Amino acid sequence: METHLSKFVERLESLSPSEHEDIVSVLYELTEEIDNEKYVEKVIPNIFEFMERNPLADIGSPGPLVHLVEKFYPNYVEELKASIARKPTIHTIWMLNRILNSNLSESERTSFLQLLFKAQTNKQADQSAREEAKYYYEYQMVNNG
Repeated sequence: METHLSKFVERLESLSPSEHEDIVSVLYELTEEIDNEKYVEKVIPNIFEFMERNPLADIGSPGPLVHLVEKFYPNYVEELKASIARKPTIHTIWMLNRILNSNLSESERTSFLQLLFKAQTNKQADQSAREEAKYYYEYQMVNNG
């Protein structure tokens, strides 16, 4: 992995949102440092792991990490699905809903909806993520189902 990307991962892994008054600014600084690097996609799993470790942290709406990851659609989708299966967070559920709002094949839509449905009862998720999953599942069933 490139030196800048390695440093990004190291700093992200050591970052504790509760220790920073303005974590969003810190994350913007981090993401700006690697924004133009080659192979940025390699850090996507680390970003999802950060979200899973800090599910209740206010990392923006959607924030710099989500903006960085979403630049690589659809290449990050498998990592997103794996993250949601492990431990859904408000941010990963939000990202999945954004995908569901796009033009998808019926099989893709069904697969994503099933993942969203399962996230509602995932015991690894905190209550707010489960509620978010329920909200977006119901929204998708009414508006795009």
